[in-house]
Amino acid sequence: MNLPEPLCPALEVPAPVAADDAYVIRARLSRSDARRVAESKIKGSMLRPEDIGSAVIEEPILGYVPFWRAELALDGYHVSIAGRIKVPGMSLPIPLPRKKHGDAVVIVEGRKLFPYPPRLAYKTRISGPLGTSSSTVAAWRRLKVNPEDWTRRGEDDELDGELVQPDVTREMAERQAKLQVAHGIIPDGAIFADYQPEIRTIACCHVPLFVTRYSYAGHAKPYGGKFWIAVCGQSGDVVGAQHPSAAKAVARKIRKLMTF
Repeated sequence: MNLPEPLCPALEVPAPVAADDAYVIRARLSRSDARRVAESKIKGSMLRPEDIGSAVIEEPILGYVPFWRAELALDGYHVSIAGRIKVPGMSLPIPLPRKKHGDAVVIVEGRKLFPYPPRLAYKTRISGPLGTSSSTVAAWRRLKVNPEDWTRRGEDDELDGELVQPDVTREMAERQAKLQVAHGIIPDGAIFADYQPEIRTIACCHVPLFVTRYSYAGHAKPYGGKFWIAVCGQSGDVVGAQHPSAAKAVARKIRKLMTF
């Protein structure tokens, strides 16, 4: 993910967000504290190259990035194979139906430039394997978007950072949230499933993220590259990053140890 200046380009036609669905979480972390967190994660990790000290770190950019937070209810059932029973001349499968119901909270990206994979915000009352998957190269951690931390956002509200416009509509976010919950609860061995997630509430919240870019050219990236790390301006947690190859960095360190 290459982030241009500014953090995100303006959209000719942003995704519409109704006034009743628009919220914002204000940043509590200072820019200097965000930089300290970013530098410690860039230079202080054993997974970074040994020459990471040569990286050129830019100043953090504070962006209020949109994310959709959906609360869902889920009811349905699936059928798995519990085993097989032998009868004369054949073996018959034993179907095992199982019902599940409960609720869940899913966070979905609001701007595609930030490829946050739709995932459950926290554990739910639904029993079963609720996993997540992501095909993005960047590593994103679980992002906390809690209603008790946000306030309504007006069109004329002044923010201390860049307001990132959404390009994911409410309908797109609802569809992604439903797919995440339904797919996460269906076990791999199911031969039939019928789950119908329903949206209870959904809102678009702009979350403060300090994005720090840095350039690195060295053992893990001989021809150089651009990397980044995102720190939540509300909690101070690292919520996303793209660093030089950890595998190459660790492999080189192991080779040096083995030469002694």
